[in-house]
Amino acid sequence: MKIVLTTTIFFFSSLLFLHAQVRLGGLTGNPRLIQKKSQATGQLVNKNAVYIAAGQKMQICPGEIHPAALSLEPNAQKKLEQFKVINSGKCVEIYAPLVPFEEDIYLKSMFRDGKLREIIRHVVAVQLAQLPFTEEFSYADDVVVYPDENKWLDKDAYVNDHLAYHPPTLGVATLDGTDENGQPYGEAGSSDTLTSTFIDLSPYDPGDDVYFSFTHQPGGFAVAPFEGEDLVLEFKNADQEWNEVLRVKPTYFFPSETPPAFSYEELSLGDQRYLHENFQFRFRNIGPGTGLVGVWHLDYIRIEENFEPSPQFRLLIDDVALGHPPYSIFKNYTAMPLTQFLADVEAALRDTLRVDLFSHTEETEEVDNNRWSVVNILNGDTLAPTNILIDPINIANIQPPPGQYAEIQSPLPPSQISSLRDNMQSKLAGTDEAIVEVTFDLNEAPEADRDGVTENNSASTIQYLSDFFAYDDGSAELQLELSGDFGAAALEFELLEPQVIKGMLLSFVVVNEADSGDVFRYELRSGSLEGNVLVQEDNARVDYPGNDVRFSQFAYYEFPDIEEGVELQPGKYYLVIRSTRGVAVNIGYDRQMDQTNSRHYVFDVTNREWDLASANPFYAQGVIMGRLVTSDFNRTNNEEASDDFLLWSIYPNPVRNELFIEGLENPVPYLVYDSAGSLRLHGDQLKNSLDVKDLSPGSYMLMVKNGPEWQSRKFIILGQ
Repeated sequence: MKIVLTTTIFFFSSLLFLHAQVRLGGLTGNPRLIQKKSQATGQLVNKNAVYIAAGQKMQICPGEIHPAALSLEPNAQKKLEQFKVINSGKCVEIYAPLVPFEEDIYLKSMFRDGKLREIIRHVVAVQLAQLPFTEEFSYADDVVVYPDENKWLDKDAYVNDHLAYHPPTLGVATLDGTDENGQPYGEAGSSDTLTSTFIDLSPYDPGDDVYFSFTHQPGGFAVAPFEGEDLVLEFKNADQEWNEVLRVKPTYFFPSETPPAFSYEELSLGDQRYLHENFQFRFRNIGPGTGLVGVWHLDYIRIEENFEPSPQFRLLIDDVALGHPPYSIFKNYTAMPLTQFLADVEAALRDTLRVDLFSHTEETEEVDNNRWSVVNILNGDTLAPTNILIDPINIANIQPPPGQYAEIQSPLPPSQISSLRDNMQSKLAGTDEAIVEVTFDLNEAPEADRDGVTENNSASTIQYLSDFFAYDDGSAELQLELSGDFGAAALEFELLEPQVIKGMLLSFVVVNEADSGDVFRYELRSGSLEGNVLVQEDNARVDYPGNDVRFSQFAYYEFPDIEEGVELQPGKYYLVIRSTRGVAVNIGYDRQMDQTNSRHYVFDVTNREWDLASANPFYAQGVIMGRLVTSDFNRTNNEEASDDFLLWSIYPNPVRNELFIEGLENPVPYLVYDSAGSLRLHGDQLKNSLDVKDLSPGSYMLMVKNGPEWQSRKFIILGQ
């Protein structure tokens, strides 16, 4: 039986709360990080590391060290030649070389109580940073989930583009109640920490107008912090002591309400205590430590000299940034079977383009000649005419209001919509699937003439025309809890062509495999929510996410007693998920998805009737993460395949730079997913080798396609 955490947020009327059998709350873990860790190798963060700026010294004072000397592990003396270590009685001083360095040293000492204890296990000497220091988390590698190791010394913060509401730039750093592996801390107090690298402020005087500025937001699409769950900013002085310089109090709001905008802060660094060569700063969030709750988002962190305070007290920089990846080009879904798409391309495609921008300029600025491309990554076909779908009289000349987040929606010219439909109809006909990459490129003035950065000017979204229906984007921000006899939620799917349906995908919020096993019920009904029952299972088990990297946050359920699936005729069908008595079931809830065209229902326990979630004021914008799967669904299970195509192999494994492939007779389409399920590389001409040197260390899956079948191989990338 699930125990409902006390930090879960409920926002129903008092009558409905008494029956609270369908309610929203905060995630008990971070599904993306949990899945990344579950498929990774080794520890992601070395908690015993000591960090020091290259060319600088650091003093570690563990207590009364015996004056006799230091005890080292075998070969540690050779490693210590890279440093200068002095036993001064109570402290050990480490002098780092002038170049960045990382090494295990296992430094131990005999203390006066006669016990041998470890003082330092691992030392990392990092490059000393200079001004200006700028971080806005819009990494070119947009699937990175940890802060840039060149700027930050820990990995508690979660870098993402889906949890914040109207962010200043495409990515943010999120502080919450889960650790770097997505697991809840389990106790209240200081939770996540974001610690900067060492920054040299010694060249500056108090009169040089050195300022620190940043933006922040409580909650966003996740659960906002309560009173006392503050955001803390600390500076490290010349004596290596942390001083609290700012404490931000939260503004709580219900998940059904619009989140507050990002706030801007600027602080003078004119205090001589901070103008030293090893300056650092860090953010900490105070929270319950029970999951993705008590959330704070950070963005656009800057330290610069000759700073002029903003008269409007807002982020003022010559930069126009994308605020969100491209939205779905499909009208009703984020993914759908190709056969259903081709049945009515006109009905399936949107005829408007939405672009989210944030202008940080002082005056209105025109941003023209922007590009929107649509490409089938399985064969490289360009589906959008000439790769440009933005007419000069339409949205090519964007003029976002200064200092504001703009949701720009504009109808596309009929000629361009017609061309897109014709291209997709003709180029996808005769294929069995497509993976569509939608990219928006914001064309700013030459970056050398601007204060901004280029990473926030381009973003892509991957959409599947394959073997399943989906309303969600694969990332949960909240969880929907179903409990009691009447807890139920449902999704509506419409078929335009006959289709064999074989199962479903559900994203359950489970922190580890021990949370699996609770019972729930599901049904597939036709015509209406109370229509004929086509499939029913009363003893389904909550399952930990499977190993299919395409759906790393989902568990797959094949419909019972229907080996080949069930063939459905055109019409509407309803996937209904129900709880059972005494058991709470938590389903991932995609909070940021627009409900305008999604058909998501919840059961009103009070009135004993179904409500469209978007019409119920107690529910936030969003949709439960459930997907209907066709008979073509491929689990990439190599053990079940039998043709000669399975004879291909990869080497070396682990690998650093280039992965070699043997056994492929002809070039084939390929996909590379990381352990969190994010698509990292793709192409249509893989045969002999694959360049992987730009991928971060970790676990990956290479998938190659031969006809309708996908085959996969797991490989590991080592650090350089």
